[in-house]
Amino acid sequence: MKNDPVAPYLEAASALLGLPIQDRHRDAVEAAFAVLLAQGRLVTEFALPEHIEAAPRYQP
Repeated sequence: MKNDPVAPYLEAASALLGLPIQDRHRDAVEAAFAVLLAQGRLVTEFALPEHIEAAPRYQP
């Protein structure tokens, strides 16, 4: 997973937020973030039909 953009992003975010990721947890955190990234892509890459307008906010 070291060639994936997940590792550099987590390194930068960790430093920016002041939340260090311990070495023993790094692989698990990278794997979890990669799953979240893939799930987010499913949402952001889903094309809405032209007759549907995206809601500005969710209202159940």
